[in-house]
Amino acid sequence: MAKGRAIDGNPTSSTTSITLQPGDQIGNYRVTEMIAAGGSSAVYRAKDELLGRKVAVKQLIIDDLADPEAVVQRARTEGVLHKQAAHDQPKYLVQLVDIVDDQRGLMLVTELVEGESLEQELARDPEPMDLRRALAVITGTAKALSAIHGRKIVHRDLKPANILLGEDGSLKVSDFGLAAIIGEKDRMTEGTSRYVAPELWRGESATPKADLYSLGMIAYEMLAGREKFDQAFKTIVKDERNRDMRWMKWHTNPRTKAPGLRTLNEDVPEAIEELVHGLMEKEPGDRPASATEVIHRIKEHLTGRSAASEPADPKAAAASPAGATSSPGDTAPLPTRRSKLVPILSVTLAVWLGIAAFLIVTKVQANKAEAEQRFDRAVALKDEAKQALDEQNWPDALSLYEQLGSEYGDLPGAEARAEAGVLWARAELAMQAKQYDQAFDLFTQAEQTNAWEGEDADQLEERLVSARDKSLFAAALQEINAAIEAGNYNAAKETIARWRSFDLAEDQAQTLADLSVKLHGQQSEAGLARELKRAQERAQLGLIDDAIDILTKALSEADRRGVAGYNVTQMRQQLQELTAKRDYDATLEAARKAESDGNVAEAIRLYREVRSLRDSPEIADRLARLESQQLYEQGQAALDAGRTDDAERLLTAALGKNPDNGAARQALASIESTGRKLSFIRAGDDALAAGDYELAIKQYQNALQFGTDEAVSAKIDQAKVRLNHQQGLAALEAGELDKARELFERAQRLDPDDAAVNQALNDLNTQADYLRHKSAGTRALRVADFREALRELRRAQEVRDTTEVRQLIADAEYAQMVAQAKAYMDAEQYLAAQAALRTALQIKDTQEIRDLLDQIEKEAPGAGG
Repeated sequence: MAKGRAIDGNPTSSTTSITLQPGDQIGNYRVTEMIAAGGSSAVYRAKDELLGRKVAVKQLIIDDLADPEAVVQRARTEGVLHKQAAHDQPKYLVQLVDIVDDQRGLMLVTELVEGESLEQELARDPEPMDLRRALAVITGTAKALSAIHGRKIVHRDLKPANILLGEDGSLKVSDFGLAAIIGEKDRMTEGTSRYVAPELWRGESATPKADLYSLGMIAYEMLAGREKFDQAFKTIVKDERNRDMRWMKWHTNPRTKAPGLRTLNEDVPEAIEELVHGLMEKEPGDRPASATEVIHRIKEHLTGRSAASEPADPKAAAASPAGATSSPGDTAPLPTRRSKLVPILSVTLAVWLGIAAFLIVTKVQANKAEAEQRFDRAVALKDEAKQALDEQNWPDALSLYEQLGSEYGDLPGAEARAEAGVLWARAELAMQAKQYDQAFDLFTQAEQTNAWEGEDADQLEERLVSARDKSLFAAALQEINAAIEAGNYNAAKETIARWRSFDLAEDQAQTLADLSVKLHGQQSEAGLARELKRAQERAQLGLIDDAIDILTKALSEADRRGVAGYNVTQMRQQLQELTAKRDYDATLEAARKAESDGNVAEAIRLYREVRSLRDSPEIADRLARLESQQLYEQGQAALDAGRTDDAERLLTAALGKNPDNGAARQALASIESTGRKLSFIRAGDDALAAGDYELAIKQYQNALQFGTDEAVSAKIDQAKVRLNHQQGLAALEAGELDKARELFERAQRLDPDDAAVNQALNDLNTQADYLRHKSAGTRALRVADFREALRELRRAQEVRDTTEVRQLIADAEYAQMVAQAKAYMDAEQYLAAQAALRTALQIKDTQEIRDLLDQIEKEAPGAGG
């Protein structure tokens, strides 16, 4: 049994399971018997024990997902409007007596109308209604609508079942405002869907024009008669399966029109036909301006036909015998049922005998043998085209039917059969191309040729219905995907649930299941995406600590629940970057303070740490100048102590760090210059051996100041090759592939045969392939396309089997299983959900899985076993 909440908010059984019994007391009202039950209410006859009168008690059946407090509040608001409108027009509106908020549900107490509904009359007598009586019903209903529209109320659910015809000849409209109480999106029944205005199907706001559309559909049905009404809409009403969808498609398609009313009932005056079709216009702006205009136009019609006539009173009209009017036009006998039109072309012998008769007539003008041969060729071509159609060879069928029309169109019936066959074949080709709207139009045209009989006609009608259903399903998929892309997950979930309630083909059900998995995957990512965005916004404001705190807490919760995916990966990367930035900023600030305090050694240590966190030309230059200053001071101390060799070495090193160190250069100039070039070369060799390639280059360049030397130039090229190789490896490690490639290629140009450089380029290409597949996998994981994510991540693993990619594969498999389980839970497939969760549990044991397994046990205790 479905669970909901009572009016006080406590859990209780759904109101759909509570049926009132004779003798039950609802406030002052004692139930005597049930009158009727429908999709959204049950109606009981009751007695007002306080005033001793008979009343009707309507027990509203509220969706379990609705908010009970909101429903009660809407009922009170609508009740006030209901009473005001009924007071304005008591003759044509059911009076609201009371609203009772009972533990068994919300009860509306109204006056009791003894009699039957218009729905019951139409079902009892399927023939066209007497014109005078039909106009009286339309006029009375329009007067009721005029009153409620004047109070800014829209009925929303006008249908024959809500038009009550009293035993005393009265007419009253009921249930106005009820749709607003129970919610416009409540469950739809076939009795409602055939009268709903296009704009309500599209989810637009309800206006009085929507009620006028419903009145037009009711008027059409009355004047045509239910039997001919169902015949006019046979492709919709024939099959109960997905009938609501077909009504929705018809109402919302601006190209579909009802057959002319006078083609179904020739006794309907042209003015009334024009009024009814005007009410049934698909665009609200094309309908009559108001219910009052409808009344006036009927009055004008009646006045124009009889000067003494006035708009008929529904009570009088209902009480009078059918057709008892003074107007000759109104008293004309109802037309007898007409035979169906003889099909333009059929496979029957009679038609082809007609062709034979044509040949007989033409014998006088043409050679008999030639005419008979031509006839035989036409028959053979017709049969060949039909065989191609039966074998689903649509291109050949199209070509053969076109040939039949072009070569034998002058034969009786051949042109019509060719046209019908061409339309059918084109419709099937449109179905192949998944152009379902076009296919539906073509199938409809093929059916309207009346060229098909028997099994062929039945098959054509089945294909027409299939095209309509596929068109609706394709539109629904577009709606679901658009909602998911827009982040409107509840709307997508509602649409999926609504379509799952229909009888779907296996491939359609699987498509919805796949979309449900995608929905749950993206919905799980949405919350993490919000936290990630919030952290990024704080970071942009310079509030780094706040951003780190947000990310740390979010990741902790994600780890606790075992959540994985694109946004978790992005959060970890963002946290790492923000933490590195915080450490960088703090260390840089400390380095600058040490420098300003004159603590050179401490400043050098801190700047080296800054450079290890994030290198930049500015920091590198600052560090080199400080190191040059320190070396100069040490060299000057050695010189003062008489240690010339040490002084020369230290001062040379100082100039290697900063060639613009004038003090070091001046001190070095005071030392005997003999052997100075060798000192620079020796310092460069030492730096090259130590892997300090930048220093080596500078020292070799210092040596060149004493004169050109090809050997020294070659040493510079060698140092540059090693420097570019070293920096390229660092860039590769940092994931800066373009920078790494530029550095390796620069080194290769200097020495094309360097094995280490060539190997590095090969490693770079491998890393690029790895990152490309990994990035594609994480992008697919972000949009919950788990199949694509796993395919790309496993390709990345084939290139480089890293801990990171193994973790991403595990995260994708885990997320896929959890999303699949949630989708199964939505579909109440609890065994399948448990299987998916246990598979996920083998990947990662998380609290989220435990919670979902507990939820399944609560919702379906017997599912697990």
